[in-house]
Amino acid sequence: MNMEDFSITTRMTGNEYSKATFIGLYRKPRIILAGIFGIVLIILGGLEKNSLYSYEPSVEITIGVYFLLVPTISVLRSVKYFRSTPGVRDEITYTFNQSGYIVQGHTIKAEIQWTRIIKREEIGKFLILYLSNRVGNFIDKTKLTSGQLEFIRSKVQYS
Repeated sequence: MNMEDFSITTRMTGNEYSKATFIGLYRKPRIILAGIFGIVLIILGGLEKNSLYSYEPSVEITIGVYFLLVPTISVLRSVKYFRSTPGVRDEITYTFNQSGYIVQGHTIKAEIQWTRIIKREEIGKFLILYLSNRVGNFIDKTKLTSGQLEFIRSKVQYS
């Protein structure tokens, strides 16, 4: 797909970031399995006769609650980082072209080639272009036309 260069400017809030992070995390099979395992442990802990440690059911309950809270703790740590990093809370302009895109904000400027993107994910109103397993650019899809969105999708095949 061939298209003229285009730009969008966006500012992501902490609430938008935490919501997208929660949704993305709870889509992962290992997080879903950990949650199910946590619920099972809590139930087993409540049924004293079926307890793995019949003399101490609170062990299962504690471990079960831990499995249920790990994703939330992870998101809270991520949101804390988001809120403590001024560059990601500022307005950011993304300029897309045939070879990649430019990210420009008050304290950041980077030029990213399409080949550097390892994964694409769409969560709610965001298109996330991952540069690594933990770092990605959150693009507000509501600011893109359908043609622009298809252009980006065509450049990043993996998801």
